[in-house]
Amino acid sequence: MAVTFTTDQQKVIDLRDCNILVSAAAGSGKTAVLTERIVQRVCDAKNPVQIDRMLIVTFTNAAAAEMRERIGAALRKRLDEEPDNSHLRRQMTLLNNAQITTIDSFCLYLIRNHFHEIQLDPGFRIADEGEIRLLKQEILEEYLEDKYEEGKTEFLELIEKYAGTGSEEGLKEIILKIYAFSQSHPFPTDYLKDCMRTLKDESELPENLQHVLHEYEQSMLEECIALSNKAIELCKEPGGPYHYEEAFLDDLDFYARLKQASSYEERSGIYGSHKYKTLSRSKIEDLDEDIKNAVKDIRDKKCKKIIDEIRKRFYYGTLSEIMPDNYEAGKNLTGLIKLAMEFGNRFESEKRKKNIIDFSDMEHLALEILMKKTENGYEPGEVALGYRDFFQEIMVDEYQDSNQVQEYLLESISRQSDTEGNRFMVGDVKQSIYRFRLARPEIFMEKYAAFCEDTGKNRRVNLSCNFRSRKEVIESVNEVFKALMIPQVGKISYDKDACLYYGADYPETKCGNASEILLYEKDAFREQNISEAEAEAKIIAERIRELCRDFCVKDKITGELRKAKYSDIVILLRTAAGIDDVMKKVLETEGIPSYISSGKGYFAAPEICIMLNYIKVLNNPRQDIPLVGVLHSVLGGFSEEEIAKIRLFNRKKGRLYDSLTEYAQKGGNANLRCKAEAFIKHLEKWRKKSCFVSVYELLEEILQESGYLQHCMAMPGGTQRRANLLVLLQKAKSFEQGGYSGLFDFIRYIELMQEREIDFGEANVLDESADVVRIMTIHKSKGLEFPICFVAGFSKQFNIRESSEPVLTDADLGMGGDYIDLNLRCRRRSLRKNIIAVKQRNDGRGEDLRILYVAMTRAKEKLIMVGHGSKPEIMKDGATAYEILKAKSFMELVLPVAKVHSELFDIKEFTTGDLKFSKVTRLVEERVLREELQNTSGEQIWSSYVYPHASLDGLFTKTTVSELKKEAYLETEEACHELYEEKEIVPYIPQFIANQEGEAGGSRRGSAYHRIMELMDFTIALKKDKLNESILALRKGAVDALRIPASENELVSQAKVSKFMQTKLAKRMGEAQLRNQLHKEQPFMMAVKGNSVRPNFPEDEDVLIQGVIDVYFEESDGLVLLDYKTDSVSDSNELVKRYEAQLVYYAEALERLTHKKVKEKLIYSFALHEVISL
Repeated sequence: MAVTFTTDQQKVIDLRDCNILVSAAAGSGKTAVLTERIVQRVCDAKNPVQIDRMLIVTFTNAAAAEMRERIGAALRKRLDEEPDNSHLRRQMTLLNNAQITTIDSFCLYLIRNHFHEIQLDPGFRIADEGEIRLLKQEILEEYLEDKYEEGKTEFLELIEKYAGTGSEEGLKEIILKIYAFSQSHPFPTDYLKDCMRTLKDESELPENLQHVLHEYEQSMLEECIALSNKAIELCKEPGGPYHYEEAFLDDLDFYARLKQASSYEERSGIYGSHKYKTLSRSKIEDLDEDIKNAVKDIRDKKCKKIIDEIRKRFYYGTLSEIMPDNYEAGKNLTGLIKLAMEFGNRFESEKRKKNIIDFSDMEHLALEILMKKTENGYEPGEVALGYRDFFQEIMVDEYQDSNQVQEYLLESISRQSDTEGNRFMVGDVKQSIYRFRLARPEIFMEKYAAFCEDTGKNRRVNLSCNFRSRKEVIESVNEVFKALMIPQVGKISYDKDACLYYGADYPETKCGNASEILLYEKDAFREQNISEAEAEAKIIAERIRELCRDFCVKDKITGELRKAKYSDIVILLRTAAGIDDVMKKVLETEGIPSYISSGKGYFAAPEICIMLNYIKVLNNPRQDIPLVGVLHSVLGGFSEEEIAKIRLFNRKKGRLYDSLTEYAQKGGNANLRCKAEAFIKHLEKWRKKSCFVSVYELLEEILQESGYLQHCMAMPGGTQRRANLLVLLQKAKSFEQGGYSGLFDFIRYIELMQEREIDFGEANVLDESADVVRIMTIHKSKGLEFPICFVAGFSKQFNIRESSEPVLTDADLGMGGDYIDLNLRCRRRSLRKNIIAVKQRNDGRGEDLRILYVAMTRAKEKLIMVGHGSKPEIMKDGATAYEILKAKSFMELVLPVAKVHSELFDIKEFTTGDLKFSKVTRLVEERVLREELQNTSGEQIWSSYVYPHASLDGLFTKTTVSELKKEAYLETEEACHELYEEKEIVPYIPQFIANQEGEAGGSRRGSAYHRIMELMDFTIALKKDKLNESILALRKGAVDALRIPASENELVSQAKVSKFMQTKLAKRMGEAQLRNQLHKEQPFMMAVKGNSVRPNFPEDEDVLIQGVIDVYFEESDGLVLLDYKTDSVSDSNELVKRYEAQLVYYAEALERLTHKKVKEKLIYSFALHEVISL
């Protein structure tokens, strides 16, 4: 079906021969419009453009790939309609080489094709972020050491002023900050020199600083005037303190004089001479004390507070008194800038020596190729003029996130005719949220103000129709930002052009789509030692359950309503640190699968910790802590008791490794002695090899030969674990490409990254179709959309620490610092720094509002905000600049608006009682966590914790499927004792437990069978010959790799395993494994109603059930659930009696976990050689 575009969208598609700025609001279909414009330009019958003569710049590689695919699909469709069109066929050929790319990739293209213009070795390499950050630290440390040796007074004074207690870390941070700040400018060195010139001549306050101060002061005075007028109205009300009016009229005169004052000196004089008129003390009859107090509060707690803050920060003296401080602070800054410039020169020189570049270099080197310095400044060179002629149109997506370097670069290759233009820029300044990357939304805003809607070379088009969200979401977003997004804060006006207009087509529903604010009592939860993150996660979990039960969403494919599922839901966080993990744990405890999309946590991943410990031991085995970690891991296979025995074998030995080698020679326990000997043998083998192979090759061989990679894949979350290990291999390769080598240097490289808190983030392995709740930051969500969107941490305080840093940097105002007197040991802010701080506070709050806008506009059908809050001040006429700037969180901004527009917001309040938190539940979870940490071979299942309240006697908060199965069987048989050996769910029993058992009991034998089946490669069953030999080889390999003790392996009958592998069921499992649809040892936790476990339990109390599913696999028509049994029984009916209840719970958990139907529940009996269907 053909797409119908709106009038404004069609205008964007059709406009020609001019520069075009498209302000495309959230969900306005800009990608579809951009694609159609490109296709129509290429297919224009009168004036077609070759696709390779268009430069199309997007923000991410994924966006570029999507754009290329969309254009290709549209061209293929046209070619199907016109198969003989040679122009279209040529465009399809050119498409693969067309410049549809990110700005970084385009810069790299320029550098690779014109490296000779800047004398760059063509063999250069792009260094990764970790390598660059470490190189910066190394260069900076060397540089500061050289400066110490020089011993110049100027440098030593800077050290004393800025270094910090006991180290020069403070000074290092400032140098790196100034260097990074300079890199946001097209010509960094020139810019820093300009900064120093400005700081040198500060006898008067520069005009740009005066302008910022004046703007801020005017907005605050307007606030005081509005408040005073409101107070006068209250004075005139019945019972009001009318005798206070005279004082407020005097205040208004004071404010008016300040607004009219044209100079700093004049305003300073007014502030210095003004004395507030005292409120009348006359007694009047029928005075309403509440009104009187409200009026006094307006004057004393608001107006006077605003004026006092302005006076103290900006008018604490005359200019002649203040400017010497500014001058001295400027001298300090000049010294710091010189250090940053000298460091930058060394850093650039070292990169050239190593023949590497970083991402910042890409833009600056490309600009160096395109622009040349002349007498008139920087002008486009021959290369730029060549591209200016070649590219017929330059299109930039996400233009609001451009920086000054990118703007200079694209401007240099754009056509500059007075009558025509070839730039096409699309974005939404309300979604500019990359201030920390030094993005400049001002570039977009300046063009928006300068471009015309109807005529001229520079044209502006607004796309305001939202095709993403339901009307309820749009209305709530509009009301929030009409109140909050004002020009005085962030320079954006949320007017009729900025508002969203409903354009989607959603079917009617009675589910209730109003936006929600979920509030909880912070102090009440704190009293129960429940953190904010835990409380919010619990509230969200409760709401998710309700939504998946009762809420319907529009299906993306069919367009019909369907029940909501987990993958429809996202939880957005302003910052993820320390919160996302808590969210995930609580959700999983509640039986809700989730996935964290995070840039952190790589070095904390267990499989990475184990591998890093192993290579540390390879480098130096006499490190007790890494060695204990390795011994206790699957690579060692030693239990805590065994490690203790080894350590105590010879207490005189200084190191654990010495005790280990001695035990391997003389230890008393034969099995443990053999185990220690095998471990040392493997260790020595890899230590020798490390001397003559690369780190990459060493790690790769260890992972393959030890079977550790396969072991991790067989564990829960195996795909993620495998991906993390492959990232480690890649980092080892990158490390060696950087000119480094050797195990010691690689370990130091990793340790330095950990010290500097450089984290790769866990590898992203999430399947787009996975039915899980996504947890991500608001920044990561940009460009995405979700049917149901939670914004958590809504009450988290804004970060305003930036303004307290010793040096402030601003692209417009330069730098500001403190006046520091070493003799008096005092420090105070300079006027310059105070003005910059005000601007940054304003700019920062503007960014906060834009981040809020991005978060709220991700929602398609339901928007839910979660946090704590108190009674807000109602904002009937919208918020003032002062109210927006003083707010500490999103909640303080949004809740007052929601109270005014109660018809659009459903505000719900939660108490601790609503969420069923209890100390017992928390203690149980803590104990389970402790036990899991001690368990070396998988998830341990613990059961029958009893909820102790008398009214709920016997109600346990957590149990296992095994316990429930046992109860069901005993009730059926009316038995009073256990009739059979209970299999442990844990797939592998540590050796010391097995030794203590003596005879091989049913439990130990069952565990051995389960371990072998966990390690089994089921594709063996698909082979026509040598089945038995393949199974034997697999088992032997597992023993050699210490993945199962030999004594355990001996308990498993080869004949029984072989018979199973010959069944049709095993072949189905092999086929599923080839499709990556075979899942082993799947742990789960689900909540069920109490009365479904026992009739006497209350329905409104949940019981958590834990278990581990042996194996399940997917087929086209559903899931197959299988449980292995080794019980000695005479017929299959006995197994059905014993285990039917267990498999019912397994099936329910699996269906909840996957949202797929379990079509078969099977038991395989190794004793009967029989597949039993339930």
